[in-house]
Amino acid sequence: MEPLRPAKTPRYFDSRQREQSWIVVAIISAWVLIGAFAALHPEFEIRGRWAGASPTSHDPEKDPVLGQIVKLPAEDVLGRPLPRPRRTVLVYAGQCSECSIAAVSPSRVTVPEGYGVVFVYAASRGAVEQFLVRHQFHVPTIADSEGTLSTRLNAVWAPRFYLLDDDWRLVDLQVRPNAPVEWAIVKGQARASATRPATGVYEFPGGEVR
Repeated sequence: MEPLRPAKTPRYFDSRQREQSWIVVAIISAWVLIGAFAALHPEFEIRGRWAGASPTSHDPEKDPVLGQIVKLPAEDVLGRPLPRPRRTVLVYAGQCSECSIAAVSPSRVTVPEGYGVVFVYAASRGAVEQFLVRHQFHVPTIADSEGTLSTRLNAVWAPRFYLLDDDWRLVDLQVRPNAPVEWAIVKGQARASATRPATGVYEFPGGEVR
């Protein structure tokens, strides 16, 4: 009488197990790569509702009222006092990433003489500092990591433009995505025409681009 032999596992199960193993390895590898990328590029951090904010979620009733004082810090992320010219163009630019530069680069925003520009990024102070240094941007910049200022501004798309006076009172704002504003121009961006950038920021009438 021959001794009993263990039953062989069908090849079907072997192939399924190998396939599942490869899937697990692929998932783990993907998470490792994402983690490494995030560590090297902290400006790609996504926080709160800003990850899903979009123009379709815009509620005009939540827009700040003209004449309202917009509370800004005394200094930017590099410790420089925020200047107070007679008018300041405040630009909410979203995450500080290559995508935000493609939409609106701090080095390409031009305003009328006597106006200033301040950028706001939804990222940590450290991430914004690295971003400014890496790209050699010198415009005054605010880090809004918790989305407090962005919420007050109802900044549900990026870039969104606001005009403040020297007391930080709101004088004007961009009412919808791609809507024209008369007090800023984005030079050298993708344009729909010679004077109308694709961002919807028009050259201010009668003004000379410096």
